[in-house]
Amino acid sequence: MIETPENIIHEYIDFINRQVGVYMDALAGFAGHHTRVERQVYRVNQPVSSRFDNSGKRVVVYASYEDPTQPDIIHNCIIRAADYIAANSEGGLNEQQLSQAVLIFLFTYCK
Repeated sequence: MIETPENIIHEYIDFINRQVGVYMDALAGFAGHHTRVERQVYRVNQPVSSRFDNSGKRVVVYASYEDPTQPDIIHNCIIRAADYIAANSEGGLNEQQLSQAVLIFLFTYCK
């Protein structure tokens, strides 16, 4: 493809559109994490009798990218639930960090 100004602009617009897609997908993920952990915190803070299922087994609340029942699990991050919820809230740290990263991508984009 010949690098005309028009082609360069179209390529940059395509790049911007990809960044918007990634950003929106990430925001949906942050919202999902926020909701999931918020519900887990609510469940953990219930009276002790509600922390057990119908068969008497303890309800375990965890967030992990790996199966916590397997040996040698590596924790990428250990954080208080309230801080995790705040970071994944709308306008929270994760959204701010990602939006700043996208701006840097857009500013420094080149081939």
